[in-house]
Amino acid sequence: MSMPTYDLICSRCDYQSSSMVTWGRFVYEDGNSAFPCKHQLGWCENCAGFVPMEAFDASDQEFQEIESSHDWLRRYSDSAWQHFLNWLIPSRRKWLTRQHDRLEGAIKVMKLSMKRKGTERCLDCGSRNVVPFRGNIGVTLADNFVFAGSSNTGFIHPHCGGEFIAKGSGTRYLVRFTTRRYDTEGERI
Repeated sequence: MSMPTYDLICSRCDYQSSSMVTWGRFVYEDGNSAFPCKHQLGWCENCAGFVPMEAFDASDQEFQEIESSHDWLRRYSDSAWQHFLNWLIPSRRKWLTRQHDRLEGAIKVMKLSMKRKGTERCLDCGSRNVVPFRGNIGVTLADNFVFAGSSNTGFIHPHCGGEFIAKGSGTRYLVRFTTRRYDTEGERI
């Protein structure tokens, strides 16, 4: 899969980073199963740079996913006829299992968000000394599906006081994601 990227360039010093730092598949493992680790772009003081960091902001997306999965599960498993079809058709059973796993994952993400909000960690080094990126990216997706343009983000470089400028790279990168695994306290496994 190819993806567009943008660069974050400090207006005062030579520091430069990219949106690619947040790319990858991030999952929590709790012994029984793996579920998504929501992450965002952030600044880590220990790494002295932009990193992927945990994001514990329970959103409407999780609620909608729970409601949707619950409705589907109820609709396709309530009656005796539905049970017979589930037994008879293996692909239907697999689909219901995936729906159940999505529901369970969304519930775990919500519980973890409520439990650990305010204790976000850097997903590179594990430090709690992180600040979420709250700047305005302001680059646009051009007709050829690459980010174009540049804009001031409003996010100040913690070490030099310069402002980060977001600049579309004009390039798409072919990516093969790796999976990063963490325990529910944010420690890398």
